[in-house]
Amino acid sequence: MGISFYRKTLDEIKGDTEWSAAEKKLLEEAHTGFVVISETRPDAETDDNKIRAELIRHITLGGCNYCRVTDSGVRIVGAFIGGILDLEACQTPLSCALYRCRFNERPFLRDAQLNALHLSGSVMPGLTAHRLRTTQDLLLNDHFQSDGPIDLVGASIGGTLACNASRFDGRQSPALSMDGVNVGGDLFLSDGFEAIGEVSLTCARIIGQVACDGGKFNGQNIIALNMNAMTVEGDLFLRQGFTANGLVNLIRSSIGGGLRIDGSEFNGAIVAEAMSVCGPFYLSQLKSLNGRFDLTDAHVGRLHDDAEAWKGADPLILNGFRYDRLTGTLSIGARLRWLATKQENPILPSLRDEAVTIDGQSYDTPMPYRRTDFGSYCDPQPYTQLAKVLREQGMALGAARVLEARDRRVLDATFNRRMAAVDGSLAADVDAALALVKRPFDWLFGAMFGYGHRPGRALFAVLGILAINWALYAQVWEAGQMAPTSDVVLTSEAWTRHVALMPDGDLDTSVNTLRAWTDSEAAQDYTTFNAPLYALDLFIPLDALGQEAAWAPSPVRGVWGTLGFATGWLTQLSGWLITAIAAAAVAGIVGRKD
Repeated sequence: MGISFYRKTLDEIKGDTEWSAAEKKLLEEAHTGFVVISETRPDAETDDNKIRAELIRHITLGGCNYCRVTDSGVRIVGAFIGGILDLEACQTPLSCALYRCRFNERPFLRDAQLNALHLSGSVMPGLTAHRLRTTQDLLLNDHFQSDGPIDLVGASIGGTLACNASRFDGRQSPALSMDGVNVGGDLFLSDGFEAIGEVSLTCARIIGQVACDGGKFNGQNIIALNMNAMTVEGDLFLRQGFTANGLVNLIRSSIGGGLRIDGSEFNGAIVAEAMSVCGPFYLSQLKSLNGRFDLTDAHVGRLHDDAEAWKGADPLILNGFRYDRLTGTLSIGARLRWLATKQENPILPSLRDEAVTIDGQSYDTPMPYRRTDFGSYCDPQPYTQLAKVLREQGMALGAARVLEARDRRVLDATFNRRMAAVDGSLAADVDAALALVKRPFDWLFGAMFGYGHRPGRALFAVLGILAINWALYAQVWEAGQMAPTSDVVLTSEAWTRHVALMPDGDLDTSVNTLRAWTDSEAAQDYTTFNAPLYALDLFIPLDALGQEAAWAPSPVRGVWGTLGFATGWLTQLSGWLITAIAAAAVAGIVGRKD
């Protein structure tokens, strides 16, 4: 049908059998700007609903003197569009508005420039619209249905792109291709949206928000939603019944607002490597998460999560994941359990020549006397990041717990790596031997000082040491096996006359020399023995209380004196070490604070 058909008068067309009743009605009412062919979407072609695509093209491009249209175009409802609607490279200030229509051929709108494209409620076997340009909205919503791929690659939409409450079936191809699309308003893939096949927004730019609330993305276990390098200046919503069967790709995506993932279901991986979210990242109340969750080098403004959100992540990859603030219900213990589930690289043993399978991969045979499981490495960055944020939020004790857990895991991994490196060479054997010697000291340092991050814990060790020494030296005193250490006392008549020696020169323990001397008049001017103060004076390396200078256990008076004399140096040594290390930890000399 050529343009000459439109040059007939309306009366001539009314009598022309080549024109359907629907086309005659369209020509008669086009000047009103609104033509209802049928209230409902047609299921089959009839004379009352069929309109040839060439007539739609003619009207969309402005019509003619014989077919006048309004300045905004003509809205057509309930038509069956026959043939291919071809608007390739066409430019028109009018809108193409076809509501609840059915197309028997795939429209072709490559490089077309329109005011708006409204296909709400329509059904078509796909759409080719490479580099489509619209000044206002593109509407594929309100029970729109496509039984073939929708191609909007490189399109530029001046207003809103709405695909909510619609169904897209790519028929073994991507359901909705919007790579490189520019949307001046919001993008809606929500509220009943359903896609069978990949929905791709690679390198797309959305000025408003992207709402996928309640959307069902069935990528047939391959790629459900591809937002690689997408830029959203507003918020991204994947919540309130959002479902994805397949990969959700957020690699290098940039979100100017917030990212909300709650009440959602993921049956596949979430890959958000190098993702950037300026606002909050809400991750909570997930219905399911089954697959990889990769946040490598991602950054969010605020992380708001709960314990349930991370449970199905297998593996959970947090290397380089950064957040500026933390909110939510997770305790410090729950945070540590969260970090303990992150993926680490396995430590593999030194190997020989014959093949062996470890974790499904083939390696050379380990040395015959070596175990094959040496655990895994530990990336300290996620622990350091958590501690940094906790400290900035005023939770210094929580940050110390996190750093302690970090250093414990790093030291364990270092030890296991040394053990795994043993290959029969002298250097490896020496390193392993040194690691074995260092191991108990590392454990003691962690148990007593929290690897320098919790020096206050040493107080419990100090109290324990003091209590033991208190009980010990009280018993030594009761047994009469303490002696004054002053030269003035030891050479005084009051002391020497109470000291009796046996014929062989040993001390006569039948005479309670200490009791006799302490009851003497001269002893009343001497420093009185006090068991708890003696224990404290022995432990503190300053001899500040005078007890240690005045008294000492006598190793020749009995078992308790011998025991007190033999263990005193251990108490003094532990006092020097504990006070020195505690002071260094408080000063930040040992134990990293970041």
